[in-house]
Amino acid sequence: MFIQITAIGRLGKAPEMKFGKSGVAYTRFSVAVNRRWAGKDGEKREETPWLRCTAFNGLAESVNEHVDKGDLIFVQGRLAPDENGNPKLWGDPPRASFDVVVDTCRFLGGTGNGDKVAKSDRPAVGEVPDALAF
Repeated sequence: MFIQITAIGRLGKAPEMKFGKSGVAYTRFSVAVNRRWAGKDGEKREETPWLRCTAFNGLAESVNEHVDKGDLIFVQGRLAPDENGNPKLWGDPPRASFDVVVDTCRFLGGTGNGDKVAKSDRPAVGEVPDALAF
C-alpha cells in the first residue's frame, strides 16, 4: 500500500533545524495550503489546512537554508500518524494533525531563492527517527 502527500503552500514561520539524539539533522516547518472558492450563493469562501512537515539530513539543511516565513514551497512526502494510525494531538487547546515526513521539496520563491529542488536522504520506510517523537 502507498500514501503520498503532495502540496503547494506558504511557510507559516521560519523553519527550525535541530539534531536528534543520534545526531540526525531534522527541520520542522508548517505549510499553509489555501483553498478559495465561491459557494452556490456566490459568496467567496476560503479554508486553510496546515501541514506539519519534517525533513531529515541534507534535505533538512537545505530547507533551513533556503526558505523563510511566507515563502512558497512544494512538498511531497508520506503521512506520519501516531502509533495507532491516527492524527497526532498537539497544542493547547488540543488540535490534531497528520505530520508529513518530507521526501522532496521545491522552493518556489518568496525571497529570491529561485526554483530549486531538494531530495531527501531520510531513513528508510519503517525506521522511526527519534526526531518524530514529539
